[in-house]
Amino acid sequence: MMTMNTTRMVFAEMAGEVPVAGGTGGGAVGEAPQALVNPDGTFVEGWHTRLGAEHAAYADTAANFKDVRDLVKSVVRLRGAGPKYPGEQATPEEVARFREVAQVPADAKGYGLAAPEQLPEGLGWDQAVADRFAEIAHQHHIPGPALKALAAAQLEVEAGRAQQVRDWQAAQRREAEDSLVAEWRGDYEANLSTARHFTMKLAEQARISPQGAERLANDPDFARMAVAMAKLTREDAVKTPAGPGYLRTPRQRADEIMRGTDQQWGRLYQEGHREAIDVVSNLLKEAAR
Repeated sequence: MMTMNTTRMVFAEMAGEVPVAGGTGGGAVGEAPQALVNPDGTFVEGWHTRLGAEHAAYADTAANFKDVRDLVKSVVRLRGAGPKYPGEQATPEEVARFREVAQVPADAKGYGLAAPEQLPEGLGWDQAVADRFAEIAHQHHIPGPALKALAAAQLEVEAGRAQQVRDWQAAQRREAEDSLVAEWRGDYEANLSTARHFTMKLAEQARISPQGAERLANDPDFARMAVAMAKLTREDAVKTPAGPGYLRTPRQRADEIMRGTDQQWGRLYQEGHREAIDVVSNLLKEAAR
């Protein structure tokens, strides 16, 4: 069967738009192109041998066409024979042919969607979701390269959004810090230490996670309340030490919990409770400040 390119070449030569073997082409200076078609629509004798070296390999196939009508019929059949997107009524053979041409894998696993070696900061990977996407893509005959490109683009978009959130949070922290600095002035460092100490003590008593306590400690309004409450109370359990005090340091508290001697968290830590482990981690971070 002649290819579409060859067929287009034949029509162009018939119209005198390109040179045939031994001619110079339509409109060019030199020998006029030789006609390939007789007035009655039949091809001239030996027309298939005058298609030029580029299409010489198709000369024997071209010889089967005796007139323009036959050639047009072949073009129409060639256009209709190409793979089309398989609809609901498509046969398995039509589906298989389209998938082969469109690079659709044999099954959903063939897409090979998996977490990249290095995920963007702040992002996770849910393989179950990726597998579901691959199943849907396969049902709709999505090419493999297209799905991978979409997955990469989605990660890029989510990474951009995560960065925007981090930037916003950093701006919020800076704004909160600036407001407290302006309000507390020379007492800023002392009040901030009091607020964090008070918040962490309350969080331990209320069994709030270290992450939750950290969010509270970074809230300027809560910091104001913590400082006010610390000034109102004189209970040793919440009072902020000033100088060598009777309250244990974060490092001492962490050591007691890990040894199991702390009444509140020691046993829970020994049993491997996540909250107790987080408390120790938070105390060690405090000790390293």
